Amino acid sequence: MKVLETKSGQVFEIWESRKEALHDVADIIDGIRYANKIGQRTDDLLWVQYKDGSHYCISEEGEEGKFKKINIEAIIDENDCTTMIWGKVEIYNIDDIDEKYSEENDDESKFWNVT
Repeated sequence: MKVLETKSGQVFEIWESRKEALHDVADIIDGIRYANKIGQRTDDLLWVQYKDGSHYCISEEGEEGKFKKINIEAIIDENDCTTMIWGKVEIYNIDDIDEKYSEENDDESKFWNVT
């Protein structure tokens, strides 16, 4: 896993392979389901985008869609500490969506998001 820390302190972890991502995603799903079952709050939100335009999402609010291990276009897991990503995901400036992340245009005043 590659770790990218912005100058403002945000942390993005980039899965380097589909296999690595799916291994972690299985644990994330199990953890969120268990937290929901026992009524524990969780700050995790997992979003899986599929090539056909459908998606799967799980958070403390519940589950939406069906998780499938095939035809995945992008995976995003967000929590209070980090954002983990794989696939067709871009990091952009939240105040200027046309500005994509790079070390050259990063500074402490910028907040980055993913899509």
